[in-house]
Amino acid sequence: MAINDNDLRLKLKVSALLRKMGYAVFQEVDLCTFSYQNKYSRKQVTDFDVLAVLLEPDFAFSIAVAECKNVEERAMEFLLKLNGLKSFFGAQKAYLVQRRLDVNAREVARELGIWCFDEENLDTLMSGIGVQEKPHVELECAVYMEKTKLIKEQKKDFPKPTKYLKYDFWTLPEHRNIINLMHQFQQISDKVDATKVSHAVLVHQMAVNLSVALAQLTGQIVRNNINNIEDGCKTRMLGGSRERRDREALFDTLAKVLPDNGLTLSPEYLPKLAEVAARLINGAIAASKIIPCLDHFTRRILVPSYDTALGSPLVIYGDRTVKLARDILYFILSNAKLPEAIFADSLSDNFPPDGKDK
Repeated sequence: MAINDNDLRLKLKVSALLRKMGYAVFQEVDLCTFSYQNKYSRKQVTDFDVLAVLLEPDFAFSIAVAECKNVEERAMEFLLKLNGLKSFFGAQKAYLVQRRLDVNAREVARELGIWCFDEENLDTLMSGIGVQEKPHVELECAVYMEKTKLIKEQKKDFPKPTKYLKYDFWTLPEHRNIINLMHQFQQISDKVDATKVSHAVLVHQMAVNLSVALAQLTGQIVRNNINNIEDGCKTRMLGGSRERRDREALFDTLAKVLPDNGLTLSPEYLPKLAEVAARLINGAIAASKIIPCLDHFTRRILVPSYDTALGSPLVIYGDRTVKLARDILYFILSNAKLPEAIFADSLSDNFPPDGKDK
C-alpha cells in the first residue's frame, strides 16, 4: 500500500484497537484460492485490511477481520462483501469501518453480527478501551512505515518466504504451514545476515506465523486427545487420521520395495515439535499470549522505542509467556540452522542492547 493511502489511518486505528483487546494483528492479508486447471496456480480473491487472531487458554482460535474505507458511500456494498468473506474465511468477528455509514447498512450489519462504525463511533470505542492517539496509534503508524521501507529488500533477498507470508499462509492448513515455514527457514539459513534489519524482521515475522500454525495444531491435539500429545502431533502433521493411515501404508510398501530409500514418514523435527506443543499445553494461560508476544519482539526491532512506550514483553506478558515464546525461537534455531544472532535480542532481557536505541 502507498503511504498516502486514504484508508490507512482507519486501518491503524482498528489495528491499535484489536491489539489492545489482546489480538495479534496482521495487516493487508491477501486471500487466495488455488487452481488445478491447466497447471497449479494461485489466484487472489481479495484482501483483508486487518486480520487479527486471538488464542484462548483452551487453544480455541478466533479470527477477526476488518474492512476500512475512507469514503461516505457504498456502505451496503462493502458490508455484503465483508459478510461473504467472513463466512468463506471462517472468521468469528468482522468490522466495517467507514467515514460515514447509512442507517440501512447499520441495520443489516446488526442482523449479520457485524460491527459497524463510522470514525466517530470508532474513536468512542477506542476511548472506552483505553486506546490513545499517543502512544498506540502513533506506534502503529511507525511500525507500518518501517515495515513498508523494508519490503523491497526482503522481496529481493528472500522472495519465496516474503510471498508465502503475504499470499499463501492464511489459505493453507496448519500442518502444511509448519512444514513449509520450517523448510523455508532451512532454505534461507545460510543467506541470513543478522546485522540487516530487513532480514531480522522477516525471520521474526516467519516465527510469528509459525507460532500461529503451532497454536492451531496444538488446539487440534487438545480437542482430539490432550493426554497423547506426541501421537496427536504426528497425526496432525500427517494431515489427519485418514491421511496418516494412507501415508503409513504407502511408506510400508516403499520400504519393502526400496528398503534403503532414505525416506522418512514424518519430519525429523517432529519429537521437538511435540515437546514444544506439550510445553504450551502445560502452561496454557501463558501460552495464550505467545503470538502477540512474538509479534512484540518483531515490532521493537522496527521501532526500538516500542518497549519504552508500552513496556517490555516481560512486563506486558509475564515471564512464563516470554519463556514459551522463546522456546519457539529455540526450536527454530535448533532445526533450521539459522545464525543464533538473528534472535539474540529476542532471547535476551536486555533490549535495546546496552540500553541504547539501534
